[in-house]
Amino acid sequence: MSNIGKQPIPIPEGVEVSQKETNIFVK
Repeated sequence: MSNIGKQPIPIPEGVEVSQKETNIFVK
């Protein structure tokens, strides 16, 4: 999953909650 560091994760609009969860996953 090294692509996460190189390219931003495409997050669909209206999914702010998932974005926060993804932030924890990335870190």
